[in-house]
This record gives sequence, C-alpha cells and structure tokens, in this order.
Amino acid sequence: VFLFALTACEGPEEVAPPPPAMRKAIIGIQGQSVNGISSVAEYDITNQTLDNSVFRKQNVQPIGSSMQDLLIDEDAGLIYFVVPGSGEIVVADLHTYEIIRNLKSMQGDGLKRMVKVGDNKFYVSSFDEDGVYVLRGTKNNLKGVIETGADPEAMLVHENLVFVANTGGFDLDSTVTIINTLADTVM
Repeated sequence: VFLFALTACEGPEEVAPPPPAMRKAIIGIQGQSVNGISSVAEYDITNQTLDNSVFRKQNVQPIGSSMQDLLIDEDAGLIYFVVPGSGEIVVADLHTYEIIRNLKSMQGDGLKRMVKVGDNKFYVSSFDEDGVYVLRGTKNNLKGVIETGADPEAMLVHENLVFVANTGGFDLDSTVTIINTLADTVM
C-alpha cells in the first residue's frame, strides 16, 4: 500500500499598509484683508494642496487682527494664536481649529511671541509691559509678569532657561534677558 498526501494552507493574509498620516503645515497669516482680520491656512504636504479657510469653516468669530505668532501644543492638542491687534490669545483645537477660549487678561497691542516652558506653562513676550507674561494651568490663567529689557520679542527655550531677545526700541541698545523657568525669575 502506497499512500501519498498533499496538503496546502493559505499563507498569511496580506494586510495593506495604512494610508500615510496627513503631513501638513499650518500657516498663520497676519495680513490685512478687507475686513482687517488674520487667517490660518493649512498646506497638505502629501497632496500639495492649500486650504485657506480652515479656521473660518469651524468658527463664526474671526481669529482677530494682526496675528504675530502661533504655538502648537501637540501634547494638549491645542494651537495658540497671538493676536495683538485684537488684544488676545485665541486657543483652538489643533485638529478642528474650533475656538476653545480667548485669553484677554493681558494688554494686547504689544503681544509678540509665545513659548511653552513646562507642562501647562507658557511665556508671552509683550512690548507694552517690557516683560514676559506667565500663563499657567489648564485655563492658562495669568500668573504675573517678568520684567525684561525694552521691547522683548523672540524667545528661545533651553532646558529650564528662556533667552529673551529685547529689540531695544529707539535710542536703546538691544539686549538679552535670561529667565529661570523653574522660579520665573531673571538670572
């Protein structure tokens, strides 16, 4: 007796790779349009398409006037728009751009740049204050102002230090102020 058997089995089912995650650039536009408001555009890097109305699609309220900066907080899923012409910082959902809250407790015209310096802690440079606002907590409550040199603008975070570039204004020298973020004090 001769026995011969063949068996076959299906190989593992090939699973199609997931589509690539959308790679995008978020563009804050300070510009002065007919109605004097700033806007936000989103550029899809993969498909090379531009959407100039991502903020307007989600909000009846415009973003405000003369946007100076935007900050993305991926950990919290939030995006912050520094809008001194409207005297506020607008906080929106990072993925939908829907406004969550407006921070208006600061003098607005001189607001310049915003950096994240810790969990739920941010600094905002202000020409009006010749200093840096300290915002803390999940509601970004104003906790105080750290005095810097004249007309602070750009800020660089390195570990627990923030280097503030003070532009100086008329008849004043440009300087750098170093802030210890653990104590919120000038070094």
